[in-house]
Amino acid sequence: MKEAWDALRQGDVLLVDRAFGDYVNLAMLPQRGVDVVARMHGARKIDFRRPHKRFGHGDALFKWRKAYQQSDILTPEDG
Repeated sequence: MKEAWDALRQGDVLLVDRAFGDYVNLAMLPQRGVDVVARMHGARKIDFRRPHKRFGHGDALFKWRKAYQQSDILTPEDG
């Protein structure tokens, strides 16, 4: 994954499939100025009654809150 991160530059838009949706990547890439567009992983339950912003039928922006459990990858300062 490090090689992929090194290739991304500020202003890039990364389009990924639903298998990419882990918190570390989705949280850290925007901090580097990289936007991420991804379909939500099928195991995640989405309540479309409470989107952050609605765009159209089946299309909305949601805020993903970090899980309570501390990451094995991020330090408390990073996460």
